Amino acid sequence: MEIRAEFENQGASRFGVKVRLSKDGKTFVKVFYDAKTSEYGVEGNVPTVLPSVDSTIPNLGRGPSYIPNGKPVQLRIFLDKALIETFVNGQTCTTSLEDTNP
Repeated sequence: MEIRAEFENQGASRFGVKVRLSKDGKTFVKVFYDAKTSEYGVEGNVPTVLPSVDSTIPNLGRGPSYIPNGKPVQLRIFLDKALIETFVNGQTCTTSLEDTNP
């Protein structure tokens, strides 16, 4: 699946899109842009089935943004069974998930 979203920041400190949201809303992955720190990334609480990890991984990836103040923030998100690949204004952040309920 591909999701495209464009945001114009009108004073928000952080915004984005939640994906892989469970029916009860308790588990999710969030693709975000943080205007205060100029970072973008992926975080969430989707349980993993990796043998070496027995819990959730809250910080799935983040990095500095080079988006000038006042410019729109464009998210392009690709989802498949075990991978989330995100592009924020052309910058990439790839996350591998072993989702227990894709």
